[in-house]
Amino acid sequence: MNSDVWSPVDVTGWTLLGVQQTGTSTSQWLEEPGTPTRWLHKDTMIPNNRVEQGEDWSEVVSTQVARTLGVPCAETRMCVRNGRRGSISRNVVPTAYSLYSGATVLQLASAPGY
Repeated sequence: MNSDVWSPVDVTGWTLLGVQQTGTSTSQWLEEPGTPTRWLHKDTMIPNNRVEQGEDWSEVVSTQVARTLGVPCAETRMCVRNGRRGSISRNVVPTAYSLYSGATVLQLASAPGY
């Protein structure tokens, strides 16, 4: 894959591994061709005013700020899938482990308010 984080990657031909419902949007797990690397793909939002939002570039900006500050974070890239802008985030979960949202963990722990 091109190492320039500001150049969108065309992920149209990447293998779809599954769908993940996250918050108000649906994300897709994709596999990078020729590797076992999984990436979470999200389309940009297009609200009723038909103005495409900037979640793609804001994901990359956030990653670059985190790296500059020394904060561990997933690699992110802007992308295009089927002609639509989006972003991909590299899977950071080690093999044989599962990732749960903080809200899920708090709910399972019977934390007050969850």
